Amino acid sequence: MTDCEYCDETFDEEQALHLHWLDEHEDELNSHQKDEAKESKKQYEKEQERKQAKRSQSIKQIVLYGGIGVLLLAVIGLIGYQLDLDQSTPGGSLENVSLEGRQYLGDANASVTVVKFSDFQCHYCDQFNSQIFPQLKSEFIDAGDVKYYHLHYPALGPASETSAIASECIASQNESVFWDYKDDLFEQQSQLGEEGTQTSFYTDLASGYDSINQTTLRSCINSQQTRDVIQGDVSRGNEVGVSGTPHIMVGDTRIEQWTNFDNIRDAIESKQ
Repeated sequence: MTDCEYCDETFDEEQALHLHWLDEHEDELNSHQKDEAKESKKQYEKEQERKQAKRSQSIKQIVLYGGIGVLLLAVIGLIGYQLDLDQSTPGGSLENVSLEGRQYLGDANASVTVVKFSDFQCHYCDQFNSQIFPQLKSEFIDAGDVKYYHLHYPALGPASETSAIASECIASQNESVFWDYKDDLFEQQSQLGEEGTQTSFYTDLASGYDSINQTTLRSCINSQQTRDVIQGDVSRGNEVGVSGTPHIMVGDTRIEQWTNFDNIRDAIESKQ
């Protein structure tokens, strides 16, 4: 554990402390501390670039080795369209995926579970959140028929992971605020590409919530305290076969054509 000499925050790693210095105390640093902090920032950015490179390589491999599969899916999709087939498919099983400890909306005893795997930088995830989710909430969640989980599957760069971490830092203080903050992040999606790795972006966004302690939030983001939560969601996503976001599941059924709410409604009603 490392204490910040300029405030009362504590960090698990020196790198997190240095990033905190640059974000909150740059004008107070001496030349040696500035050099240390800038070097840590360079290392952090390199680590994020390596992670992104690995993600990109995985995507390239999927494209390379999955070309035939994609072609077959396209043919099947065309046939399905022509025959007006149901717009849902069996998904990976949720039965063996534990959701214990993850925040949700709805009645704990609801008969149907709906899960969304999401990325805050994903345009279609934002579309689901603004256009589909309100109807899902009013018809099924508020009525006590559906228990809804928003899980993380950040794949579009460093800001995707940082925004997910920040949202879970909010949840660690107040789970109910998480749902409003989730909406705030989607509304500010256009800013994530420029500011999405800066702690101040997330603390400023949370400044209107009286129940959120800014110092605690800042420390949580800088030290990536909720990173294990995000990795847990990614593991859950991998278990059920997530290959892109948003990945919408009603029970063990994946809803591919989720832009038509009737497909989600039909899947829910079939499981009640």
